Amino acid sequence: MTLDIRIASGVTPDQLAQLVADNLPRLLPDVDFTEDQVPRIGENCLQIETADRTILIAFEVEDGRKALVAGLEVLDDPDITGEPELLILSRFQPPGLRLLSRLPGLSWQSIRVLTVNGELGLLIEPVPQPHAARPPAPAAVVEPESTPAADPEDNLSEEEENYFQQL
Repeated sequence: MTLDIRIASGVTPDQLAQLVADNLPRLLPDVDFTEDQVPRIGENCLQIETADRTILIAFEVEDGRKALVAGLEVLDDPDITGEPELLILSRFQPPGLRLLSRLPGLSWQSIRVLTVNGELGLLIEPVPQPHAARPPAPAAVVEPESTPAADPEDNLSEEEENYFQQL
């Protein structure tokens, strides 16, 4: 059997929402939920409510900026209470993510929509983790060198001292 795998084109928001919903166990393996706990909010967002967490998933096939803005707009909804988490799904990283990822609960996952033998599927690509910061090198201890006694001829004249004080 041969596989015909291609990048899908013309994927509708409804198709993408269904693909995301079907892949929630892979996207959020540590979250226990039922399908009826995943309402769609607007065109590009899903919301998962559990006993102790609210997770918003904003998605767009290509445009990370559009997914991010959709998620941020939902966060402004006064019906969203507490500190919800926001997962952005798009092929390309949204602008400003490095700065925004400092906020608790905000993350991005790279996705692609493929057709495999004519059926739509969601490829969840691994996101490279930033390299761990190298610990600073230990400070080198420098022993002060013994200084020879000052030569009386090395002293500055009064005129020279006044000049250097003006600088």
